[in-house]
Amino acid sequence: MNWQTDIDPNYITVTLGTGADEGKVILNGGGFSNKKFEYDENNMISVPDGWVSFGGLYRGAGFQVTADSPFAVKLVNKINYASAMQSHLDGGVMSYNDLHKAVVGANALQRGTNVRVTKCVQPFFFFVEDENHADSPVYRGLCTFGSGKADDPTWGYTGQTTFMMVEGASNNAPLADMRVPWDDEVEPSFDDGEQDGWIYDGAVNVDLDKCTFVTDE
Repeated sequence: MNWQTDIDPNYITVTLGTGADEGKVILNGGGFSNKKFEYDENNMISVPDGWVSFGGLYRGAGFQVTADSPFAVKLVNKINYASAMQSHLDGGVMSYNDLHKAVVGANALQRGTNVRVTKCVQPFFFFVEDENHADSPVYRGLCTFGSGKADDPTWGYTGQTTFMMVEGASNNAPLADMRVPWDDEVEPSFDDGEQDGWIYDGAVNVDLDKCTFVTDE
């Protein structure tokens, strides 16, 4: 587990703003350089472009689960206790990425980078705490935390037109579940004139995103 390595390791110094900066705090050190943020009635500071650890260090806008994975910016904490598939988020997706590298090799987006073909997650201990920090954190169990689906740095998406993301609209949709063939019964779905997926039996079964959209014109 890592974070931005170019962050200044010094602790953050906090100064209350005056004049035009009244109602704000000015942060320096720990990766900040005269950064100004508003604070609320509980003196809680919102950091929109990064996160601050309990030690008071600014950790940057991303989180790196492993040393060889990209800094993810779309982060998901999976705590679905009812799912018997919970373990696939850890072992399954990690193993698939390793297998792809060993058998297929690097695709066009992966060459010379640490881009992956699956998200990168690890098991963590999950705690909850009162929003006013009045009580001690309470342990709620295990979770898997890391990059979410379609996290741009993990998959190497930078807006290129050759990129396309296809995802099942629902886990039990017939087409997404591969229980029916992708044949002439499958039709494109359009939203505001742009294709956003594919329809089977009157319902959207597969979503389309992050690509140059086909129009119905």
